[in-house]
Amino acid sequence: VLAYGGYAAVAPENTLASLRAAADAGIPGAWVDVRTTSDGHLVLLRDATLDRTTRCAGRVDEQPLGNVQRCDAGSWFDPRFAAETVPRLADALAVPGLRLAVMLHAAASPAVLDVVQAAGAADRVTLVSADEAVLADLATQAAAIPTWLRVPALTPALAATIARIGADGVAVDPAGLEAEEALALEAAGIPVAVVGAEDEAAWFGALALRADVVATERAMPLVWALGLQFRTYTAADFGAAPLAQQAFARSLGAGDFDRDGRADLVVGAPLDASRAPGGGWVGVSHGGTAFPGRLYTEAGTERDGQWGAAFAAGDFNADGIDDLAVGHPLRDFNGLDSGIVWLWDGATGGIGRVRRPIGPPLVGGEQLGAAMAVGDFDADGVDDLFVGAPGRQLQGQNAAGQLHVMPGLAGAGPTANGALVVDRTMEDVPGNPTAREMLGAVVAAGDFDGDGHADAAIGLPEADTPDVRNAGTVLVVHGGPDDPMTGALAAGGVAELSRADPGIPGEAERDGGFGAALAVADFDADGFDDLAVGAPDAAVGGRKGAGDVVVLYGGSAGLGAGRAIAIDQDMPHVPGEAAARGGFGGVLAAGDVDGD
Repeated sequence: VLAYGGYAAVAPENTLASLRAAADAGIPGAWVDVRTTSDGHLVLLRDATLDRTTRCAGRVDEQPLGNVQRCDAGSWFDPRFAAETVPRLADALAVPGLRLAVMLHAAASPAVLDVVQAAGAADRVTLVSADEAVLADLATQAAAIPTWLRVPALTPALAATIARIGADGVAVDPAGLEAEEALALEAAGIPVAVVGAEDEAAWFGALALRADVVATERAMPLVWALGLQFRTYTAADFGAAPLAQQAFARSLGAGDFDRDGRADLVVGAPLDASRAPGGGWVGVSHGGTAFPGRLYTEAGTERDGQWGAAFAAGDFNADGIDDLAVGHPLRDFNGLDSGIVWLWDGATGGIGRVRRPIGPPLVGGEQLGAAMAVGDFDADGVDDLFVGAPGRQLQGQNAAGQLHVMPGLAGAGPTANGALVVDRTMEDVPGNPTAREMLGAVVAAGDFDGDGHADAAIGLPEADTPDVRNAGTVLVVHGGPDDPMTGALAAGGVAELSRADPGIPGEAERDGGFGAALAVADFDADGFDDLAVGAPDAAVGGRKGAGDVVVLYGGSAGLGAGRAIAIDQDMPHVPGEAAARGGFGGVLAAGDVDGD
């Protein structure tokens, strides 16, 4: 992996700041561009002119070094880099810990060799040029320094060209990476570098064709995407004191809470004891070059309140900025463990300035805010908030549970007025309230039938099927238009799914945990959201508790409809092995990690 122009995602390209950022991040090398000033000095600049990446104008080859180095080369990227200037190649070679691929733009090869050899850098430099004559000249003058031919696309004649000019490899644009030619170069032992690959599709396309080098401005995201290196953060990175048993990062969320175009990360430590035992802690780390340093944090003050046990992000007030709902499920807000949800209003200046409790009238023990999800249930263009209250007692049944779907409201946010309450006392919901079923403890949202309305998926891992106790089910509440008489949210239909249903793979088994975890994504790219359902206590090959995951595909008729698959660790291509009490499927998340 090469940092293209240095780590140009976090600092201005081809500056010492971007090179140091690459070295500090542990990136092994960088691609830099070199041009010649009017008085023969070699400087880092990709363009022929100074216009794009400095506050100056004009061709670099028409100006002496003194003029070029007086140019501000950083404030166009961020005012913090206003002191950055256009560096010399010699300055770049002095940055420790980096190999450099040096792209020669009309730079004389003898001058380049003089600078490289003066710096003692011949063993950590690769010279790149689009000029075959320059590379042939370099091959005779400094055969020990590797060279690459820069081309816009791979062609069948490249292997012969490389041999003729004595080059060592090829550097190509992502769009010019042709499969047949790439494989032919590999067979000839000629390395291929893909230069300027800036998205996941380009990264994985390069890897699929076994490119040897990828140069990208987003160097560390590429490293993480490939699994070459992982970021590990602790509470201290987010401004919290690392404490025993604080459950740091047990809950996570994300959204753009300050409308700067970058995702912000929300981290919860619901058992944190910095202000009260089990009081909890919430940190919002704003995205950007300072991540994770730009923070807003708050610790809970109520003993065993578990502040920050769940999060949901959405634009609940239609102001164009994500807001954050924070669950506080064991807060004694109106009776023991009544729970509460706090709304933090997003703003261009940052989150945390407007905070207020939201939700329905509370009763003790209901644990409002234990789980949450976001979707536009009534398709009015404003996000609605789905809030679980799994401890709610109904018809004398303790912890039968409820789900509240609170409509978002322009200029206000989620409101209890017009909310839909889902539980087993509803006429459309099958069954009766059951003790310890805890409806609302596992919640997700997606448009499973493609009608434009978000649907609620409620995991019930303790629910009974007709013939099996505690096998687990998933309750799906379809979104629909508001009630025309009251204006309140109204369900567009309810279905309960389980492994007792035809078309859903596997068998309903006692204590199988079907519905213990949920994740939503369009896995087959057909335009309908699909639902992944974890069953971490299911038996696999006779091993109890090995666990599996069932993917229910969405369609115009909703989830399932004969389209479902099961995934477990006995399957080829699934890492690991199915083991008793392995709990596979106990935690689920979904995203496009391969850029397809």
